[in-house]
Amino acid sequence: MFDKIVGQSKAKIHLEQLLAKAKVNELRKKHGLIDAATTLHSLFLGIPGSGKTTFARVMGLQLKESDLLSSGHFIE
Repeated sequence: MFDKIVGQSKAKIHLEQLLAKAKVNELRKKHGLIDAATTLHSLFLGIPGSGKTTFARVMGLQLKESDLLSSGHFIE
């Protein structure tokens, strides 16, 4: 889904790491281990037109698909 978004390389890496951490936490729970605390708050900085809002929308949907959010909403 993020392949279509040009730029935002740091944000893409952050999301990939967040999703990987969520998968590890799920495995930890399944094995009776304590999971690491995860915050889903994000702040996007950049010039107008750089794709911050579009990325935030896609990120919300991705987090919902990964069951990290109950809905894919974001606050603008």
